[in-house]
Amino acid sequence: MAQQILQQSKEAEAAVADALECWGHIPVQDVPTILKHLSSIHWSDRKEGLLGLLSVLRSGRTLSLPDLKKVTDMFTKMFMDPHTKVFTLFLEALGELIHVHSADLHSWLYILLTRLFIKTGTDLLSSLQMKIQKILSIIR
Repeated sequence: MAQQILQQSKEAEAAVADALECWGHIPVQDVPTILKHLSSIHWSDRKEGLLGLLSVLRSGRTLSLPDLKKVTDMFTKMFMDPHTKVFTLFLEALGELIHVHSADLHSWLYILLTRLFIKTGTDLLSSLQMKIQKILSIIR
């Protein structure tokens, strides 16, 4: 009896360890799926799209120029996202996008800087203000 309980406990422990290991891993998605999520009206889908985009950019893949144009158009709209979780992820993804595609973003730079300066003048959490300042320093 005690042996059976011990075995069940070990199995439960292994299941929890597996779940925690998989929780932090976001699978790399294909770009059309990411674009579909980013353009969704639901905040949870936008969040998934941003997580997918972060995964793609951090994996070393780059976006094609048409896909980059679509992402920058969506990012221009995301500056006004009302959900803090989405906006926080957006700023993180924006930093990665600038880092990976700095040579390809010249045409979007004026719009980007304008939106960032407008956001710095609004009432935001200090953590978000710090992220915006970090993005501005990346652009410099």
